[in-house]
Amino acid sequence: MKNTGLIAKLKRFSHNEDGNISLILGLTAIPLVAVAGLAIDMGRITEARSALQQVADGAALAAAAAKGSNAQREQIALSYFNRNMPSLYGVTATSDIDVAGEDVSIKIDAVVEGTLLAVAYHTSSSNADAQLPGGGPVLPDVGFGVGSSAHVEQGESGTRCLIALNTSMADAIYIRGTGDFTTSNCTVHSNSSSASGLHLQGNAEATADKFHVAGNYAQTGGAGWFSVTPEAGKPVVADPYMIAVSDPGGSAVTKSIKKQDGLVSLNATKYSNITISAQGSASFTPGVHYITGTLSLGAQATLTGTNVTLVLLGSNARIDMNSGGTIKLQAPSTGTYPGFAIIGDKSATTVQTNTVQGGAGSYFRGIVYTPKHKLYVTGGGDFNADSSYSPMVVDNIEIGGNGAFTIGMSHTDYGYSKPTQLDYVTQSKARLTD
Repeated sequence: MKNTGLIAKLKRFSHNEDGNISLILGLTAIPLVAVAGLAIDMGRITEARSALQQVADGAALAAAAAKGSNAQREQIALSYFNRNMPSLYGVTATSDIDVAGEDVSIKIDAVVEGTLLAVAYHTSSSNADAQLPGGGPVLPDVGFGVGSSAHVEQGESGTRCLIALNTSMADAIYIRGTGDFTTSNCTVHSNSSSASGLHLQGNAEATADKFHVAGNYAQTGGAGWFSVTPEAGKPVVADPYMIAVSDPGGSAVTKSIKKQDGLVSLNATKYSNITISAQGSASFTPGVHYITGTLSLGAQATLTGTNVTLVLLGSNARIDMNSGGTIKLQAPSTGTYPGFAIIGDKSATTVQTNTVQGGAGSYFRGIVYTPKHKLYVTGGGDFNADSSYSPMVVDNIEIGGNGAFTIGMSHTDYGYSKPTQLDYVTQSKARLTD
């Protein structure tokens, strides 16, 4: 009987399933902890990698765009790294920065402290045998690196000596025929977005340090040439002066001068029209002279003036100089408009044409600022050869004929201040290369 009872109890024990769930959970705990640890590790590593990549990119761009020596720019990258290093739990990082002129590279080595994953797989760490103060293994670390490189395209600087402000017309700067256009130590700039915003035609020759155009340039017919290849797609530049002229008041005077009148002195006042007939001769007295109509010079007519600014007032004012005429205007170095030989009215509602036929000895000494005028230079003579300073800001310009047209930029020759409004500096462009 006793043996039978013992056997029955053993059978019942063997079929008893109480506690199996706890046993199963205990057996699966280690894989579950491992999966949880993997998720935590991957999340922290991904977060750290993304954050540090942004820091590497930012530091590379900061150093590329900065001015200074290589060592100074390396310090800028390091400062950027130190300031922007993210505060991530258990993450340490060091940087290696190299600046070589226009190229910058940076590498960031990071270490992320291990998490629950190491409980199951601590033997994969090089420090698995180390012990925490309370016993147990030190969790393994995960190391990785990120890198970035950048290149800077240096900005350029210079001085514009000829600006055509018109933003849309074809041939806003049009150099044609068989003549020569020459300037030096400066940039010729067309604001026109046209495919021929700058146009060289025929056998004309154009010389400058740089030719810039907002749209594109064209070269057609003949064997003419640019001294340097024009650069298209440049930004539109603003009117560098924005001079607002005002009517001085009073009645406008009309003057008609003939050869038999001899040399006529023209006082600084407001004129409606000035007509100097063939072989006539006149001279502006020093000061500001205003004209609301036409300043006309006939064949072999002469107009001179020193310390003079001619203001083309309103929408109808213009200069019309015939072949063989001579005009010699030199701007004042002091007074109302120092350095300006001719000023046009920027509030004019129509674009008039100032025509100057190349004549021996003709020149403008000083700035020609006529934002609402076309300048048409033609003829067979050499215009402006006797001027070493004559920067020009016009609506548009056409240079034709078979003579020569020169723009000088030596302001000190006549005691003028440097035309800083014509200086430009374009921003350096830094870009990531990796």
